Amino acid sequence: AFTEEEHTEENAALMKEFNTLSIIYGKVGNQFIDEAYQVPFVRMEATMVAESPMEQVATAVQPLSDALAATTLAGAVPPPAPVVEETDLLGFFDEPTTTAPTPSPPSTTLTLVPYTLSGDDYQTIWGQQTQPTLSTSLSFTSLPPSTVEVETALTKTKICTMASGELPTEFKFFLYGKDGEGNVFLVQAVIVKAALPTPMTIEIKVKGDGMGLDAKVKADQFLELMRSALVAYM
Repeated sequence: AFTEEEHTEENAALMKEFNTLSIIYGKVGNQFIDEAYQVPFVRMEATMVAESPMEQVATAVQPLSDALAATTLAGAVPPPAPVVEETDLLGFFDEPTTTAPTPSPPSTTLTLVPYTLSGDDYQTIWGQQTQPTLSTSLSFTSLPPSTVEVETALTKTKICTMASGELPTEFKFFLYGKDGEGNVFLVQAVIVKAALPTPMTIEIKVKGDGMGLDAKVKADQFLELMRSALVAYM
């Protein structure tokens, strides 16, 4: 008989306590461990035996069909979220859009009012304005017969004549007017008797409170008023 076949019962008892001190001492635990410290050995029933490694792997592996189903669900496009209308409790969203009003362009026409000015006042105002507001000229293609025709045409636009005169070489006029804003216009104009076309030289002075650059605008408007009155000679 082989040596390993001897002491069969003793070896079987030792194998039950494999991986303990019983292997080193060659004795079962109850032969060298006090009874108070002995751990009772309980044999597991067949129903309590754990699954084999292959069975554990099979349980852990997810079936291919289940994996595909999970992938399909995860990759599916979610339905759009329902549109929730915002409720403006404070009225911030319903503020009317306001557009700044476009400023109206300044008037390009001048309207004069009836006005009477004495000779002394004319000279005083003219002297107070050291420089003319506007120096320019109008081109005449024909000469008026006399100063009367010029004065009559200007009166229709409420441009008044302080004095006028005819000299051998020219017609000379001292004119004035006043607009609805209280601005006073003084004019000295000369029509040269020369070969046509001939110029009507004009100097305009504007007297108004705090006009600044508006004085030049007003002078241009007064010139356009004279042009419209004397267009028959242009």
